[in-house]
Amino acid sequence: MGNGTTMLRFVIVLLFLFFAIWLGLQVSWHPGYLIISVKPWLIQMPLWFAVSCTLLFLIIFYYLITGIDYLNVLALSFKNWWQNKKEKKALSCTQRGIIALKQNFWSQAEKWLLAGLSQSKERLGIYFALAKAAQEQGNTEKRDYYLKTASELVPAASLAVSLVKAEMLIEKAQFDAALDILLPIKAKSPTHPKVLDLLQHIYRKQENSEQLFHLIPLMRKAKLYPNDMLTQLEVSEVADMLYYADEKSLADIKAMWQALPRYLRQQPSIIAAYVAQLDRHAKDISVTNEIKDLIRRVLKTQWDAELVLLYGSYSFTHLDRELVLLGAWLKIYGEQQALLFVLGKFCAELKLWGRAKDYFEKCLAKGPYPSASLAYGQLLETLSEDEKALAIYQSGLADCIR
Repeated sequence: MGNGTTMLRFVIVLLFLFFAIWLGLQVSWHPGYLIISVKPWLIQMPLWFAVSCTLLFLIIFYYLITGIDYLNVLALSFKNWWQNKKEKKALSCTQRGIIALKQNFWSQAEKWLLAGLSQSKERLGIYFALAKAAQEQGNTEKRDYYLKTASELVPAASLAVSLVKAEMLIEKAQFDAALDILLPIKAKSPTHPKVLDLLQHIYRKQENSEQLFHLIPLMRKAKLYPNDMLTQLEVSEVADMLYYADEKSLADIKAMWQALPRYLRQQPSIIAAYVAQLDRHAKDISVTNEIKDLIRRVLKTQWDAELVLLYGSYSFTHLDRELVLLGAWLKIYGEQQALLFVLGKFCAELKLWGRAKDYFEKCLAKGPYPSASLAYGQLLETLSEDEKALAIYQSGLADCIR
């Protein structure tokens, strides 16, 4: 194949030489002339020279145009190279700034972020990072300046800027200032997920159960958290509202209770909190009866040791009937210490000494229980078993010291 190609080239060159010789002979035999008349001049030249000059001009013009295009391409390439170099440098500075920010090197982070700011395409995010670095250095003026600049840079991001500032204020426990930002936004967008999330965080920190309770329906509408999680939160906050309503009157407590949705009034923890408030007014026989009914309602479906102990603290006209009820609870929930203690206490009141001793002993066998130790010791004293009573007292006292 190499020999064939060489031969073809040789033939082409040979033909070109023959053509050049033939052309030269034709020009010498028939020279011809080109006459150009432009008053007051008359230009005369051989035709072959005119054709040669024209060809030469075309060749020079072609290479001139090609050269200009090449220079433009070269200039554009240089511009792109220089721009890429600056962007890479800016990206490197920004990356260093983010790395320093994540390591809590606040001043270094601010320095590197500023160095990469001018050439970065993500300036909004950099301003947020700069605001964070400034806040952590305690410079709130700089923080506000960076956030304001971010808002001016991208007016459509003004809401996001406000939320970032509120989040930073919350981090520094400046809850009132954060509320000043968030509440107006909530008034315009009641179900904005980020606003609701920040508000619930503030109310939790402030232990403001009432405000958090009113926020939960909006959180549910915005689908901020799974519904079962919101229900748990709602139950917890309502229970806290009731537990810490000591300053309220009995009428206010009952009004709070009646205002609750039915499904919340069926929650054992909420009933327990309501019962605890009613117990403050237990001198009223109607209130006492209401408490007893609520406790019975809860213990039909769910165990609650505190409610059993509260139930056992009241007096009953027909105590023997209560023993039957507590016996039913014993079958449902097993030998719970609180239930064994109350059973022992009721049996002692009915002078069922043997059953009382049995219940107290079963209660104490499950672990230390100072109330049972005291009640059992008193029972033994009543039965003139002083040495055994003393041993029980000493054991109960030792458990308390531990």
